[in-house]
Formats: sequence, C-alpha cells, structure tokens
Amino acid sequence: MKFRSLRKSIPSSALLAIISLASVGTGPIARAESPWSPTNPPAVEKPASDAPIPAAPAAPAPLLSSSQSAVPAAPTALTVSGAARFRIEGNDFTNYSNSRDFMTFRIRPDFNYKVDSQVDLLFEPQASKTLGEKAYNLTGTSGTGTPATAPSTSSSNSSGASYDTGVTIHQGYINYHPTEHFQLMLGRQILSYGDELVIGASDWGNIGRSFDVARVRLTFGKGKTDIFYSKILDTNITGNSVGDLNLYGLYNTWNIGSGLHAADLYVLHQQDSTLEAQTKLEAVGIRLKSDLAGLNYLGERFQNFLSRWDYRVEATQEFGNAVSNGDSAAQIDAEIGYTAAFTFKPRLGLEGALAGKNYNQLFPSTHKWLGYADVLGRRNITDYVVHASALATENLGIQLDYHKFLRTSASTAAFRKDGTPVGTAKGSSSKDLGHEWDLTLRYSLTRNLSLAGGGSLVTSGQYFTDQFNKSDPKFYYIMTELKF
Repeated sequence: MKFRSLRKSIPSSALLAIISLASVGTGPIARAESPWSPTNPPAVEKPASDAPIPAAPAAPAPLLSSSQSAVPAAPTALTVSGAARFRIEGNDFTNYSNSRDFMTFRIRPDFNYKVDSQVDLLFEPQASKTLGEKAYNLTGTSGTGTPATAPSTSSSNSSGASYDTGVTIHQGYINYHPTEHFQLMLGRQILSYGDELVIGASDWGNIGRSFDVARVRLTFGKGKTDIFYSKILDTNITGNSVGDLNLYGLYNTWNIGSGLHAADLYVLHQQDSTLEAQTKLEAVGIRLKSDLAGLNYLGERFQNFLSRWDYRVEATQEFGNAVSNGDSAAQIDAEIGYTAAFTFKPRLGLEGALAGKNYNQLFPSTHKWLGYADVLGRRNITDYVVHASALATENLGIQLDYHKFLRTSASTAAFRKDGTPVGTAKGSSSKDLGHEWDLTLRYSLTRNLSLAGGGSLVTSGQYFTDQFNKSDPKFYYIMTELKF
C-alpha cells in the first residue's frame, strides 16, 4: 500500500500538550454506529444515541480558555478513549493484477474536552503506517534532519532511520449542544449512517474516512435528524477555478417500536462543479432494520419464536445528470436471519443485493458486505449470500460467509470497490463473476484486547477467466485490536 498524498505532520509539542491533559480524568467516548454483523447481531438500534464502530461522538467539547469568555467557564473535564491495532495482511491477485502482502499499524486516541455544559471539542489524532513503507519528508531534506524551506516531495525510510512518520487529524470538531434536542458540529468528522451502504467510515482501511463537514442534529422523542454540508474538494484555495465538489445530506432515523427499531429515510445531493460540465446527483433512500422481539399481542409461544428473527433492508434510487439512466441507478440490499436458542448462539442468515450498472456507490464501507477479499464494489453487481455464525466458546466467535457474484448487466463492466472498472464489457459476454468463501474467527483475550483472523478464497467466474489468467484470488489477515 502506498501513500498517495502528502499528509501534514502535527508538531510533537502540540500533541504532548494535549495528551498531558489526560490526567484530569478518563472515560469512554461514543464513536460511531456499529456495523451490522451476523456474528454478533447488534443491540436494537436506538436513534436517540449513536452506536459504536463508526458514528459521530454523542457530545464532544471545544478547547477554549476561560479568559476568552465573558462568562466564567465551568470546571473542565477531559475524557480519553480510543483504539489501536496491528494487522498482517496478504492479497493474492484480489485486484486481478498482482499480489501484495504487508503489515499495518494504527493508533487513534480520542480526546473529548468539555469546556462547559453546552460546548465540547473532540480531537482525534491518528498515526497510521504500513511497516517499512517509505514516507514523504515534511520537515527535512531526504531524512537528514536539515530544515527545509518548503516541504520536500522526496521520500526516505521511516524505519531504522532518523525520520518519523507524521501524525494526522482524523477527527477534530466543535460540538455546541445548548439543549438535548439540538447539536451543531463543525469540523472534521466521521459520517456513518445506517449499515454504511451509502455513507460510512470505511474503517477496515488503515486510514479510514472522514469528512470536512458542518452538521446539525435534531433529536426528538423517537428519533433524530441530521442535516449536513460537506466540502469534498475545494479548487479555489490558491486561485480561481471552475468550482468545487460538495455533498449535502438529510438523514432521518426513527425507533418506531417492536418489530421496527430503525426506520431511516435519507436524501443526498452531490454537486460537482470541478469541470466545465457541472454534474448533479440526487439520492433518495429508505432503510428498515429490527428484530421481531416484543410483539406480545401474538401470544407468548409465537412471540418467543419470532423474537429470534432479525431483518434489514435498504434501497436507494439516484437521479440527476450524473447518472445516465435512472432505472439502472439504484441499489437494494436485504437480509433475514434466525438465531437458534442455544448457548453458542448459532445464526443463519440469507442476503440478496443488487446494484444497477449506473449506480454511484458514493462513500460506502465495502469490506463488510461484498466479501472480505474486496474484489468488487457496489455497482453493476448482484450478490447472493449465506451467512453462518456461532460462539465456539464464550470468547471465540466463528463466522462463515458464502457469496455468489453476477454482473447485473452484461453491457457494462464489473467494478472494483473504489468504483473503477475491472475488465471490460466487451471482454466477456458472461455475467458470471464467481464465488467467494470467507472464514473469520475472533477471540477476546481480555475485555479490551481481541485477536482476529480469517481468509477468503475466490473462484473466478467466466467473466474474469475470459480476460485474466486463471489464478483465483486469495486473501488472509491476522489482527490484534485494543479498545480503551
């Protein structure tokens, strides 16, 4: 994996100053909505609060000195949480181009600083590194330590050398919450909605995804509404240009009650003015997700049976001149599962997904839905999936997934997870993309430390064997993760 862009370093003195505040106190910070996992079906979603693995923290706070305010500040409080992980990963022909193996490390501490009862600041630096990878020289020349008048575009070794990899800002934003019904969040944030089919944290990647965004959250009795504006690309910073790339969103979620714990409705608008021919894309979606517990009016015996079922379904339709044909610019993903009444919690799930040839997948988290080998993305794809999971012991979870992939349309190529084509439409008349088997194991070493590993085997379909050599892609990983 190569870093593609120059990343700003944070001065170590500034970072140490912030970390030194941790002596005030420690405690957890809400992070992001947990992805739906067949191995560990989540607790019922409650829209009034964020669930973890990607969603924005519930109430962070800004770093302002009391001298800057006419009103005396309330006693300050700093809570610290975060995560760190180390992963060994191998990819054999998963991009139908080459084989890669590498080790990555990432640490993300969260500093949640409360100035008063209405204002918070979240600061989340991130150190992410591929071990042994060369890094850009930002503070010296060719790693010699000699100060440079401007950042250098050369690179040098960052292991076994007198040069460190930079630290970046993954999240950093002010959260103003004058009442329990209103929040204004300004800065760099993770956006994670629903099951992250459309907008997600992409947390499998070693860097992940953040947005430069202004967001308002309105919380009410049975749900909440987010209204946000994100600057995806600004081309006018150093001079005049055609325009920018902006994303606007309205995301509503409600907890209706038994049988429907998450009912979401969203509208997105992406405007790309970076070229002379301006393009606009509108997306409208709906998502339903729940278990069937609590339907007491059906009788105790029948209710006990239904309580073991869970389901989710999400559909998105896109419009605008950014998509050439509306009826093929849509996606739907649905799953139903049953967890048997045994101590090892065996679960069987059936899933089906379809995305049209012109569908724009926008900003999804792909790894957890379309196969762990990450061969394909959510465009021009049909996926039939069987999920099976269980707890082998109290601390060991096992999950096995099977995917059958097809092209939705034979007139368009298949697409990778980054949205680029793999192969060509004319290279094969077959819709068959192949099969994938994924095996995952996760073991809790302690309350905060876990060990995970797994592998994937892809059997290439006719579409790929017509255009590439007959190697079947393979993927494996071993990862240890600490959460605190």
